[in-house]
Amino acid sequence: MKEFTVQLDFFSFLKMSLLIGFCFGVGSVPLLILFNYGQLGLGSAPIFAFGAPIAGLFNGFLAGLVGFPLYYWLGQGVGFKLAGNLYVGENQ
Repeated sequence: MKEFTVQLDFFSFLKMSLLIGFCFGVGSVPLLILFNYGQLGLGSAPIFAFGAPIAGLFNGFLAGLVGFPLYYWLGQGVGFKLAGNLYVGENQ
């Protein structure tokens, strides 16, 4: 058993935040179309299909910029430390 810790740098944290925001934007497209169909009609579906992932990227970028200082502060041992166990081979 080997112990390891995980500490992301700024660009890795930002890339992860952008990925989460993009995935949330893609996942929200069907909900946006479903709940706004009666008001805006089906013609707004392409706007939602392209606009929601872009808005998700933007939100992910802002969340990464704002959230990294807190993540870095907590990762320095003030609040928590990410640690886990790595099992290699068949002997665990």
